[in-house]
Amino acid sequence: MGFIGRMMMRCYACQWIRIKGRMATKAEAPILIVGPHSSFFDAIAVYWSNVPCLVNRIENLQLPLFGKYIDYTQPVYVWREDTNSRQNTIQEINRRATSDEDWPQVMIFPEGTCTNRSCLITFKPGAFYPGVPVQPVIIRYRNRTDSFTWTWDGPGA
Repeated sequence: MGFIGRMMMRCYACQWIRIKGRMATKAEAPILIVGPHSSFFDAIAVYWSNVPCLVNRIENLQLPLFGKYIDYTQPVYVWREDTNSRQNTIQEINRRATSDEDWPQVMIFPEGTCTNRSCLITFKPGAFYPGVPVQPVIIRYRNRTDSFTWTWDGPGA
């Protein structure tokens, strides 16, 4: 799935990906926290990190093709309309991050929404409740014109 995702991103002209550092193993850091979150193209982090399980909003299941792809990662779904969803999500993140079972690493975009990449906004604390080591991941787009961010005024993407 990671290979297919990387090929898909190459079709979207995301061909020159530079990775600095080394990705931690699940034993070293069960949780990957990624920021800033600015668009759909942030899936680059998913594809280049061997497709960890994601914390994802349930609405993304409706995305053509990508909804099924996301479902294959065994995600932790967030139902924003459900008042118990936040606690259920935290419990599931904790269960997977501390489990002896063979769960993949959990990837979280802790801002919880897309921003314009000019700064990080306050992280939601869910990634830190399990009390396990986390590996920070930063995404940078090196283009001069910001053609990736989805926070502009106007019609939705």
